[in-house]
Amino acid sequence: MPYKAHIIEKRYYSIGEVTQKTGVSEATIRYWQHELEELIGIRTFPNSKNRCFTQEDIEKILKVKYLKDKHFTLEGIKEQLSRKDSEEITQKMKLIDSLMRLREFLVKISESVK
Repeated sequence: MPYKAHIIEKRYYSIGEVTQKTGVSEATIRYWQHELEELIGIRTFPNSKNRCFTQEDIEKILKVKYLKDKHFTLEGIKEQLSRKDSEEITQKMKLIDSLMRLREFLVKISESVK
């Protein structure tokens, strides 16, 4: 019987890991946490000063990044994220992400052909 490796999903990520996943600097994440505290909560373990983020927090940070790229103010971002139809933002983000990956793939192919 072949061995199947189990994919282990982490529950909590450090701020450094979040920076790598999102492309947002640590200082910016801290600022957004301060300004959007009700949307991006700060989690720490007992006796620890380290911030811990869940996958849901990472998705919220990506939404904030998307809205900032669309020139929303922090007040506008608060309003957009608190709306019930914020799922539309997630769908747009996923579409943009997949198009960016497709573009990178096509650029690599065109460079290898030259």
